[in-house]
Formats: sequence, C-alpha cells, structure tokens
Amino acid sequence: MTGRRIMARVLITIFIIISVFCMFGSSASAAAKPRFTLEIDSAELSEYSSAILKVIMTGAPGAELFDITGIGLFESMHIDTSTYTEVIDGQLTEVKYETYIIMPLFSGRYTICGIISYNGELYFTNEVEVNVVEDHTGYKEQLQAVEGIFAETILSDSEIYVGQKTVLAYRVYSRYEVLSHFLLNDFRMEDFITVNVPWDMLRTETAVVEGKEYRKLETQVSFLAPIKPGIYKIPSNELCVYYGPQIPGNIFEETDFSGNVSLLTEQKEITVKPLPVEGQPAGFSWVVGKPEIDAEYSAAEVELGDSVALKVTVSGNCSLEGLDRIIGDDLPGFTVYQSEKRYEEFFGNNRYNAVKEFEILLVPNKTGSLSIDPIYLPYFDPESGKYELAEIPGTTITVSGEDGSMMVGTAGSGSAVNTVRIDQISYMPEGEGYLMIRIRNEYLYAGAAVLAVALIITASVWFARKRPGRHDTGLYDIYKKILREKEINNIYNLFNDMIKQRFGISIKASCRDMIAESIPGAGLADMILDVVELVEDNKSHGSVSVPGIKGRIKKIYRLIDNAD
Repeated sequence: MTGRRIMARVLITIFIIISVFCMFGSSASAAAKPRFTLEIDSAELSEYSSAILKVIMTGAPGAELFDITGIGLFESMHIDTSTYTEVIDGQLTEVKYETYIIMPLFSGRYTICGIISYNGELYFTNEVEVNVVEDHTGYKEQLQAVEGIFAETILSDSEIYVGQKTVLAYRVYSRYEVLSHFLLNDFRMEDFITVNVPWDMLRTETAVVEGKEYRKLETQVSFLAPIKPGIYKIPSNELCVYYGPQIPGNIFEETDFSGNVSLLTEQKEITVKPLPVEGQPAGFSWVVGKPEIDAEYSAAEVELGDSVALKVTVSGNCSLEGLDRIIGDDLPGFTVYQSEKRYEEFFGNNRYNAVKEFEILLVPNKTGSLSIDPIYLPYFDPESGKYELAEIPGTTITVSGEDGSMMVGTAGSGSAVNTVRIDQISYMPEGEGYLMIRIRNEYLYAGAAVLAVALIITASVWFARKRPGRHDTGLYDIYKKILREKEINNIYNLFNDMIKQRFGISIKASCRDMIAESIPGAGLADMILDVVELVEDNKSHGSVSVPGIKGRIKKIYRLIDNAD
C-alpha cells in the first residue's frame, strides 16, 4: 500500500513538471516572435496641436527604427529612446520605445506606419489613421496655462555698454515630468554677437516656489555682446513643453498620462550705451565691468637661470574676451613668457560671469634685487561710467648666482689670451711652386698641443657614448641625491639639475612649449611636463606624495640614461 502511494506521488510530480514545462515552452515560443506596434495618444488633431507618437519593438533585441511613413506632413521631434525588460506571457522580454512629438502642418487624413529593421529584414507596424481638422479657435487662444507649469524670462542687465555682455535665459518650472521643452522660434538679434550655451550644459535643479517643489529647467541660455549702441527689443517667444506624470507621482493613478502646453515668454528691452572716448587709457583691452584679480608670485628668491611664476586670475561680472595678456610692455631685468591657461564664461546667480587664468614666467637676466613695479589692468566701470585701473601688486625678487654677462666682460682683463701669430710669408726661390709659411716654434707647439687635447677629448666622448652599459656619472650622482631627498621642493630642484645636465634646458625657467620643443620625443617631454604640473599643483593643494614624484622621476631617469 505504501509503495503504491509513493508511486502515485512520483507520477503526480512528473505530471506537474511536464505540464509546467509545456506551459512555459509554449509561452516561450509565443514570446520568441517579435512584435512591432505604433501608438499615437490622439488620432484626432487640429492645426497647431500636437500628439505623442511611440514605436514599440517587443522581443526584438537589436531592432532599429528604419522609417515612419506618412510623417513627412508633420513637424516631428524625437524626444526619447528607451529600452526596458518586461515580463510578457511569463517570459522576460526586451521592449524598446522610440518616442516622438508630432505636430500637423495641414488639415486632412493621414496614415502613419513604422518600418523596423531587424535581423537583416524589414518589418511593418500597424497603421494608424490621424484626422487633422482646421483650427477655428485662433492660434493665440490655444496658449492656455496649465497649473503647475510656468515659464521665466531673465535678462541679467537691461542697460549695458558696447562690449559689455548680458545674459538672456529662458526657464521652465514644472511639477510634472518634462519630456521635452524648446523655443518654437529661433532667437536672433542684429548688432549683437550671440553665443548659446550648449544643450548638454543647461542645468536642471529643484526649486521651491510658494512652498511647492518644482523642477527648474533651463531651456536656452544666450550670452549677448552688443557691437553698436541703441535700444533693442527682444520679442516674446513661444516655449513648448511636453510633460508626463505629476511629480511625485501617485502609484494608484494612471502613469502613462502626458500632455503639452505652449507658454509665451516675456518681452524684454536692452539699452546699449557707447563707451566714452575721453579718458580711455592706452592698452585698454575691452574689459567692461569691474574685475576681481587674484595674483601670486611663486617665489621671492631664485637663482640665476631659474624662473618666477606669476599666476593671475581675473574674474567677475565683466567681459574678458579681449584680454589676451597681463604684461603689455617689457619688464626690466626679466624675460617674460605669458600664456593663457583657462577661459570660461557662465550664468550664475542670474548674472553673467567670466574667469580667465594666466601663467607668466619671469626669467631674470641678472643677479641682485630686482624690483617689479605694480602692474595695472585698465577697465571700464559701468556703475561709475569711468575708466579705472585694477592693480596687481609689485614685488622684489632676489636673484643669486653667477652673472654670465659679467664673466664675459672680465675675461679680457684678467687672463692672458694665447694667439697664433703669422709673422711672415716668404717665397723662397729654391722652392718654386710651393707656398712657404714661417711660424715661431712656441706658437707652433702651443697650437699642436691644443689640437692634441681636442682630439683626445673627442675620442673620449665618442668611446664613452659607444661603450654599452655606461652611466652618465653626473646624471647618476644627481639621481642618487634625489633618492635620498625627502622634501618635494628639493627633489624638484635636483630634477631640474638632471634635465639641465642631459638636455641643457631649465624646466623652471622655461614655458611648457619651450620644454616640449627642447626634449626629443613627445612621450618623454610629456612625462617631464607631468612632473612639472604635479609639483605646481602640490604648491596649491599639497596633494602630491614624495614616493609618487620619485616613481615618475625614476622612469624618466631610465629613459634619458639609456638614450644615445
């Protein structure tokens, strides 16, 4: 009896397993067949209205939308591509959505169908007929507000001077999920240079308005720079918003809700004044607005052959595009190398802002205490209506070491100069056909000795370079000192000596372009410049470790020591 019960249970279990397998097998075979559908949220439209069109590709991984027939008589905009994994008929199935906004151009009946490319073949979706009727209500009457969505128009400065920049920004505030938002009409202004912030740089933030939370989205941000005086009007525009469920959504409500609204932007006016000619200083670089200047000298004491870095940051609500240098004329006692490191302009706190960074290398030409006078940057202050001067403080640099120019001047007076003098040229009758030159013996011996020493030195250098496995002794001595050193600044000074020893250039007294040109091989030059940048960053942030610097220098040493 017990054996029959056990057998019955086994048979029932096997039956259940077979049934489940057959059920899922049939559903899998059903789900394996791809499906392609086209949906439009409203098939009855009027002129100037819009609808959401979706092409849905189910169970077709890798499928692509090839074309949509009949959409040519609509203005369309692609707003989203999304792929999800859904459970369909008991199977995990990939579903891909292509979403468009369509707006009819003319009244009439139109048939729309999607064409899908999948596994090398073309498939067709279902056809949807859209009926577009004429608009009898008037276009402007359709621009109705939706509670929870509104637009904001910002002009950072309405009264500016020629050369001064202002910002025109359009924003959307929404308590709904925003699918797409854009200006219907292109924005253009004559007598202005207009630069639009790229789409991917526009910001989306959270804002609280009258106690309610909104999403604040930038639709368009434009930097405007006038080139001539006058009064200019910025007409109102139409800001189109396509939205989805309210935020936060209600899980018990329908989540596929969507709609659209057109919002009229605010009209603005700009008054542009001319810059006064009287009092305009020499060297004016069209800096309009009050700049803030941060300047820093890297050192107060250097050796001759090294350099002092002057880092200058100019920022503020001012135009900096025309500012291309800080030091206009020569600086007595120094050779000057100027480079622009960074320039950015941005919209923050509802106003225009710009920042420009310069790096200036000052290479002293002589020893002693060299005074640097204050450096002045002329600008025009719109608040006072006058030209002003921003000051970069001066300083005194103490330069030590041997002055090469002084050594050249004392060479003639402090040491004897050996010369080879030809006393007489004699033409002897017994040596016809030969040119005879008579030279004193002491001069001849001195010349021969100099020639012999030169030949010995040349041969020694040649054999030393050709001999395999030989280290540059001077280079190796410097490298051993680097390994023993524990301070980053001292390591950097020794590293500078190493590069001088090998390539004859001071990385502390040269700009980046000079270093790149003087070091053979782009890879080696990049490695050396990486060390320079790390040390400079360490002076500002202190984030570089001694082992990290030594590790980089070790790789550089191996390369330059083994190079021919």
